[in-house]
Formats: sequence, C-alpha cells, structure tokens
Amino acid sequence: MNVYLYPIMNTFIISMGSNENRTENMSRCRYLLSKYYPDVMFSEMINTEPFGDNYQSDFLNQLALINSEDDDLTVTERLKKIETEIGRQPEEKSRGIIKIDVDLLVVNGNIIKTEDFERPYINNLFENFIK
Repeated sequence: MNVYLYPIMNTFIISMGSNENRTENMSRCRYLLSKYYPDVMFSEMINTEPFGDNYQSDFLNQLALINSEDDDLTVTERLKKIETEIGRQPEEKSRGIIKIDVDLLVVNGNIIKTEDFERPYINNLFENFIK
C-alpha cells in the first residue's frame, strides 16, 4: 500500500505600505512577492493618511493573500528580505520614512497582529478583499 502525503497549504494575509517613492516601492514589493508566491492575490491599493505622530507623508497601503506550503516563519523571513531588498533602513522610521513595510497579519484565519486591525484602513481593505 502506498501512502501519499499531500502538502499542507497555509493561508497568509500580508499588509504592505509605503510613504516614500510609494508607487515604485509598492510595485516592486508586489513583483517580489509574486516571485516567491506566483499565485498571490492583491487587494485594491489605497491612499491613507499617516497613522502616528512621526509620519508626515501619506501612505499607499494594500493587502496580499498567499496560499503556500511555507510556514509563518519562512514567510516572515521572506517579507523581511523583501523590505531589505527595497532598501528599508531601520533608522529611517524615526524620521518618518517608510520605504516599504511588509507584515504578516493573518495565518490560517488567526490574526497575529491585532494592533494593525485597530487601524481603520486595514479593516476596510480586509473587508473588501475577503468578500
């Protein structure tokens, strides 16, 4: 008797945002996510006012949905690699500059960044995306 093991698919929802070279950085982020996850689906992209006192420039924000055999640690590592490749520097955040921010929000239906869901634009993107 042969036993075939099928890969377990995980579902991830990722947030993406930029307030510096916004259109270019968001486009590059989508491209890099698509390289790792060819079946990725993207929500609409919206302009949002800064959330927090440190930021002056408006953001572009978007969500991505990924189904993958990868675990959440692997996905998170890839997201950090994408941020680095786009040029995010930790010290720029204190000056209000976010070239790209890519975060894992939901894993298999479980919200892991509850504080992000306190932001109205995340809820709006999420509700319109998941319909």
